[in-house]
Amino acid sequence: MHLQVEGRSMILRATEEDVLHALASLRRYGSSSYAVLADAAGSCIQVAGGGQTCAVEIKGIAPGYHRRAHKAKRHLSYPHGTRLAFGAGVLELFSDEWFTVDEAATLFLEFHRGEWPPTSAAGWRDVSGARNRPRYQRLSVDPVRSPGYSCAATSRTGQIFSAHA
Repeated sequence: MHLQVEGRSMILRATEEDVLHALASLRRYGSSSYAVLADAAGSCIQVAGGGQTCAVEIKGIAPGYHRRAHKAKRHLSYPHGTRLAFGAGVLELFSDEWFTVDEAATLFLEFHRGEWPPTSAAGWRDVSGARNRPRYQRLSVDPVRSPGYSCAATSRTGQIFSAHA
């Protein structure tokens, strides 16, 4: 597994300890506000934000497979959702798409252990298109199937980072 955190060197053979340490250091502001963990086949899990407000997405090697984690219950304080501002821009989140960094870490560890999709989320919402999400923006990790490994995360604002092995 390859782990890339904004503003840091890629870890080529990330351990569970590396994943936990990286996610614990994430903040919605500053130099490290998102991370991606990718397997050798090109599937990825990514998180944006930090602390109490994170968004978690997965993207598979199948074309168009891009999902965002959601919970079983909506956030009562913000029933209509919120915006998550972080280093790459702003994401519009439904009220059930907020995760704490600890919950995000659990999803990352499940992915690291080979669970596809990670099972501690209530479900995974298709975010491959913007048709039913007004003002919608998503992170987009594009695995490239080629000799070696390549995974690039982009937002509507442009390229965020690339990881290559």
